[in-house]
Amino acid sequence: MDVKTAFLNDDLEEEIYMEQPEGFIVHDQESKVCKLDKPLYGLKQALKQWHEKLENLLMSKGFTVNESNKCIYYKTEGRLCIIICLYVDDMLIFGSNLHFINDVKSMLSANFDMKDLGETNNIGDSVNQSEYASIIGSLRYAADCTRPDIAYAVGLLCRFTSRPSLKHWNAIERVMRYLKKTQNLRLHYNKFPAVLEGGAVAWKSKKQTILAQLTMELEMIALATASEEASWLRSLL
Repeated sequence: MDVKTAFLNDDLEEEIYMEQPEGFIVHDQESKVCKLDKPLYGLKQALKQWHEKLENLLMSKGFTVNESNKCIYYKTEGRLCIIICLYVDDMLIFGSNLHFINDVKSMLSANFDMKDLGETNNIGDSVNQSEYASIIGSLRYAADCTRPDIAYAVGLLCRFTSRPSLKHWNAIERVMRYLKKTQNLRLHYNKFPAVLEGGAVAWKSKKQTILAQLTMELEMIALATASEEASWLRSLL
């Protein structure tokens, strides 16, 4: 089941303000800000508030939270059992009795605006395991020898060699497209010499810690770096 606008079901505990959104700025009141009454997607408190509201509801209905995974709730009544797995605003509900499951769905729908997505099926279409493993082997060889930039992605995809799905195959295709389009590219590290009386007295080549978006920013970064070198040389001499 999917909860529509899940975060808007909660109330904020703190006072939070935001700038007026673009396109909805009140004329002659541009300096004013908006006070949030409900959490929004992207707000740090949104997930916490939503999880607490849902948990309070489920606990009041006799559910127990799994201490090993706070997103799993279960409830037993005699020989009947039902389990709810929560992922953000999506729920997977399964149990030992269909009527028991429908009662829980009705309870949730009465408290939240929800959409029943029906029964679940196999998560992801299966792909040829041998072909998947063969390509993974080739990508690992490339990552070890000449393309360390894909090491993390290949390592992640290796975990699903025993049971790959279509989404893993799509990820492999994306890695291969990346390799094809970047085969003539390379990482470049800027370098500069500090020159005194016509001779280089300092040399540095390193990865940039700041990405300049404007020419002026680039000039200021260069000036700051040069000033650091000049100050150090002055103290040295």
